[in-house]
Amino acid sequence: MEPSTFVSVALTVALPGIAETAFCLPLLLSARTRALFRSLPPAESVAVSYLSVMLALSVPFVAGVGAVFGLDIWRGPIYNVLIRVATFVSASYIIVLPATAIVGLPRYGLDWDPTGYGVGTWAILLLSTFWYVVLLFVPIVLLSALLALPTG
Repeated sequence: MEPSTFVSVALTVALPGIAETAFCLPLLLSARTRALFRSLPPAESVAVSYLSVMLALSVPFVAGVGAVFGLDIWRGPIYNVLIRVATFVSASYIIVLPATAIVGLPRYGLDWDPTGYGVGTWAILLLSTFWYVVLLFVPIVLLSALLALPTG
């Protein structure tokens, strides 16, 4: 792979994650989300963990959109497929991420919530996850709407 192609691919994959990182900075205003990111490996650093998680979580959205355009295996108009892929990833995140943070991490020895994983923690993580998902879902919906417009 040529260096310029590699840089283009790297930017295409990383750009949504970088944007998410910036738009989700208000999530760090909550002491509970800071405690969560501080407890995560590799560095037990809020900044390193936050950046790593934000970039990693954007990959399924980017890969899904890339697969829709790159693979010719889908049934239906491409704009419908984009919406289905984004909805599946979004719904998965809203269900899996808070449950993993509140139920899974403590079972593996990462006890990060000093308040005891109550209703407030669930609410903060659900709202945080919803905010994260909306910021990636909306551009995909707008792209789908553009693709659905009649041509000519």
